[in-house]
Amino acid sequence: MSFLDRIIESNQARFDAFLPLLVRRWQVGWIHRDIVPMVLESSPRFAYDADAIWLCAAPEDRGARTEAMEAAVGLLARRGIVTQRGERLAVASRLGAAPLFELDCGATQHFGVRTYGVHVNGYVHHRGQLFVWLRRPARNGFEQTRPWSTVVGSVVPPRRSLEQVLCEEAATQAGIPCGLAAQGQLAGAISWVRECPDGLAPNTTFVFDLELASFEPAPLQGRAEDFSLCPVEELRWLVSEPHHVDPSSAVVIIDFLLRHGAISPCEPDYSELVYRLRSGLRPRSWHQTPPFAVGFDSREVAALRT
Repeated sequence: MSFLDRIIESNQARFDAFLPLLVRRWQVGWIHRDIVPMVLESSPRFAYDADAIWLCAAPEDRGARTEAMEAAVGLLARRGIVTQRGERLAVASRLGAAPLFELDCGATQHFGVRTYGVHVNGYVHHRGQLFVWLRRPARNGFEQTRPWSTVVGSVVPPRRSLEQVLCEEAATQAGIPCGLAAQGQLAGAISWVRECPDGLAPNTTFVFDLELASFEPAPLQGRAEDFSLCPVEELRWLVSEPHHVDPSSAVVIIDFLLRHGAISPCEPDYSELVYRLRSGLRPRSWHQTPPFAVGFDSREVAALRT
């Protein structure tokens, strides 16, 4: 399996089965066409045309948008489609932007909103060679041996900063002290979109490189089964073979190999690899005016044109 095949594996989605969810001119999610009628039924704040679903409210009216999303999630829950968790995710046009609305975490994939993650590449230089630590996550019950992953990998929960997640997960997953984890260098971000039974799961993962010159990760709190220090040449083989490395970690490791020169520009698909790793980072901006088949006042109409 080529490196490009591994990246394509993590970007399997039939976008024609979904409609974009828009707030003002920003696309913030994807809704499967099968549940579009229920979303439109749930609140007059949702408007529809052939190309998109619009969530309409004045620019500063985050509360009205949140109420509309609550109505949609509530209806989907009553129909047995969504399982509500009672914890909310703030949804924005991009990370760090002002939230546009809040959404129950149980419905993130149904509405195709982007989630965020953190991965850490723990590496070692030894006698002129580059090695990378891999973690085998602990098994659950009678589960078979799980594939290798990066030394630390986690979603970013609501209301947690990247730095908080990095320190907490480094300690619990690999026994890395917070002071050492904080020395990790942010190497950028990569993104992918996967189709899943509940909808779409767009993800942006922030990647940190952490040199572990004299530190050996240890399985703590039952979060890891084992660790292995892997030379780069062996790592290339592991990543290219299916089932040895989990899909998310495989993409992160391919990015690491590219940045550290372990994948040569002369190799096939090099430019395509670089492009695909970051092609989904930019939020899409829409410039057409939403349909107004429902009763919005003139102030809301003017705001939606901006």
